[in-house]
Amino acid sequence: MSSSAVRMGRAFVEIGADPKKLFSALNKINAQIGKVGRSMTSIGTKLSAVGASIAAPLALATRTFATFDDAIRATAAVTGATGAALQSLNDTARKLGETTSFTAV
Repeated sequence: MSSSAVRMGRAFVEIGADPKKLFSALNKINAQIGKVGRSMTSIGTKLSAVGASIAAPLALATRTFATFDDAIRATAAVTGATGAALQSLNDTARKLGETTSFTAV
């Protein structure tokens, strides 16, 4: 190869290796990358299921708390209860919700 060919932006490479071995190695690497991709997809699917199973009870608890809070506020608005009386109402409602077949709401 002449130095003028390199200066003009041309380069020549001669590979003395067997290209079949190179392509075989590349195919093996490609297969391994495919396995990793499938494993990651499987893990992502499992994590999504775990996330959904965690989110459902949290959503239910949040909704239950919001319903209870709304009921206490509405009762306070109707009765005019404030401070200690409101806290007593809140505590009594929670206790009844724990110890009877009725909900705190």
